[in-house]
Amino acid sequence: KSLTLGGSVYFTAAAEIVIVGAVAVTVAKEFNLAPWQRGTLVSIIFIGALLGNLASGTLGDTFGRRVPILIGYLGMAVFAGLSTLATGFAVILVLWLLLGLCFGLGVPAWNSLCSEHSPTRLRALMNGTGQAVFSLGMAYAAILLYLD
Repeated sequence: KSLTLGGSVYFTAAAEIVIVGAVAVTVAKEFNLAPWQRGTLVSIIFIGALLGNLASGTLGDTFGRRVPILIGYLGMAVFAGLSTLATGFAVILVLWLLLGLCFGLGVPAWNSLCSEHSPTRLRALMNGTGQAVFSLGMAYAAILLYLD
């Protein structure tokens, strides 16, 4: 159960990174963005992820590890969906910052949850499997983009 929850955090975050990178090209053309705006657009997601990583520990310590994971899932769905309705550079910049923040919340919380709930002999295997699922998420997104 824990591996499914954590693995899907990794899978979703990885797929999101790949897809957003590809979508950024289309967004740049759609909104006629200058080179600095394109760079900012791609970078803002990683700034959000950094902020999410920093907040994840405090949220997890205060409300339990599952809370940042669930907020991350919900936020990724909401902000990715809202991004499709963005009307300009400033709007999509804010949405992608929040998107990055949400996927930054889940991964550290799952790493802690995994360590806390796994027997000592299985901790490395559980963490390693979660990392492997990250690669599967990237491969999945790449296949989707290839087929599109």
